[in-house]
Amino acid sequence: MERVGDLDVYKKGKVGIWAWETKASFDDFKVYGPDIEGQVVEPQKKLALTWGRLKTFH
Repeated sequence: MERVGDLDVYKKGKVGIWAWETKASFDDFKVYGPDIEGQVVEPQKKLALTWGRLKTFH
């Protein structure tokens, strides 16, 4: 971990968001940096999309 301004910043690792002793809702968040590759979710062949198509046509 290294200090950047007032923040402690990890050089590598997984991303997580959380809340403590409160109700929370997270809609969107961004993670960016020089070595982070984009990871777009591909909806094709996912359960929610397949189920929606089944409900539409049957």
